[in-house]
Amino acid sequence: MRYGLLALIMLAGAASAEDLDGAITGGKARQIVDAARPDYEAADAIYKSWILDEIGEADLLPSLKRAIALYDGALNKLQEALDIQYDPAINHMIRTAARRLTNLRFKVEIQIPHQEAHPPQPTPEQPRTAPAPPPPPPSEETPPPVPAVTFEPQGPPALPVDVTLPLPPAELCARLAKSQVPRIQQVLKSYYQSRKSDSILFRHTLCGGKGKRRDGSACEECGGTGSRINLFHFRKAYWGAFSPVFRDAAGALDALRAFHARAQRDPAALGELIKAFSITSIEPHGYWARATVQETTTAGKAERSYTLISVGSQWFFYHPVADAELVPALPEEPR
Repeated sequence: MRYGLLALIMLAGAASAEDLDGAITGGKARQIVDAARPDYEAADAIYKSWILDEIGEADLLPSLKRAIALYDGALNKLQEALDIQYDPAINHMIRTAARRLTNLRFKVEIQIPHQEAHPPQPTPEQPRTAPAPPPPPPSEETPPPVPAVTFEPQGPPALPVDVTLPLPPAELCARLAKSQVPRIQQVLKSYYQSRKSDSILFRHTLCGGKGKRRDGSACEECGGTGSRINLFHFRKAYWGAFSPVFRDAAGALDALRAFHARAQRDPAALGELIKAFSITSIEPHGYWARATVQETTTAGKAERSYTLISVGSQWFFYHPVADAELVPALPEEPR
């Protein structure tokens, strides 16, 4: 059954360019979205109660942990639906929840443990007092704007980069590392498998892979290349591997459309395609990670390192501009 579903997804990906994005209105993707909504809405209710300071101190930590789990489960389902059909409205839902997850995880994984480890110290002049309340999360009425992201004309909307982000507490990194490594491996394998030539390209059946019709004229549907782009793998490599915040950035989807149109006319625009790859190291750092991959491409061998960032249990290549809001501000150590 699993392989049958995968085959259906891949066939859908091989459809026309009009399927690059569009509203999810039915089918398997709609069923997945509907299944995600109850958890998403339950997490929203907890999050809003937290913002309004309606959760008692004794219930705060378990409530926030429950909201994190609910958001994470919902986002996993919504991302699965986007693998079948990319819907900008559903991606915006994911982006909203990603921002909330960042706030929740900062509170639960960093701020509360930091406050417990560094309680305020009394002085002779000043009695011991409770710690000051943390600043409220960003207002839901005025969410932070998506930063301006620039794109190369008709190139991929983004490429993976290697940057260094602030290091969270060592205890958090050590505690999460075991569960994070397999998930990061899965993202990298999916990305590299989709960039293989026999994944992202297939022979155009209308012209038999020749790029010409029977009368000798160029095949307009494939642009005379004799091949078509598999949209499932195209989205996996150049779109789904990047965060919902990046995908929600102004101009990002237009850049993807322009790149797809160019690559369909000239598959060389896809750049170096993958022949083989090996993940040589993964360094998880709580909410971000660095991975190093040994790759063999159509241009030769190379070793590349990438920075990834987590949205719950999902991992994406980090974009230095768009994804800045997913990097929590770390508390300063007391002097």
